[in-house]
Amino acid sequence: MAAMVRTRDSAHTSRAELDVLHHPLHAAEHEIEHLWSLAAEGESAATPVILIGTWIAVVVPLVLAVVGIALVVAYLITR
Repeated sequence: MAAMVRTRDSAHTSRAELDVLHHPLHAAEHEIEHLWSLAAEGESAATPVILIGTWIAVVVPLVLAVVGIALVVAYLITR
């Protein structure tokens, strides 16, 4: 009976490993959570890079959106 339990556990583990392969967003989400935990501790040498990368990931799309909206408005006004 113990052998049956092990095979079920190993089958469950392989399904969980395959789940990561089928859903890369879950793996990325886990990696982001890991990076945030490293940055929150502040003990990692990568903490400044993590925080600067997060800042860039937020600010750059906002700046691009504002510039895009400004260009559309300028185009519509000068048309």
